[in-house]
Amino acid sequence: MFDQLFKRASTRARHVTAPFAEERARYLDYCELRGDSRSLQLRKAHDLLWIASKLNSRLLGHHAHLRGGRPGNESESESARALRSAK
Repeated sequence: MFDQLFKRASTRARHVTAPFAEERARYLDYCELRGDSRSLQLRKAHDLLWIASKLNSRLLGHHAHLRGGRPGNESESESARALRSAK
């Protein structure tokens, strides 16, 4: 789904490597099937990315004690690798 929506490799990589990518893609597929316009799908993809990032950081922060007390984003290194390979 992200391949269909985004032309820039860096944008695709950001969406693919962000939290809950499979769930967000599945919802966007559903939106396409029900006839949402491309511009609406792009807006939803952006909003979902923001929400997923916030949820993930809250979940990671909440469970910081499991990682030695340091909150962080486990997908950061994954995102950085994807962005480097997209160049």
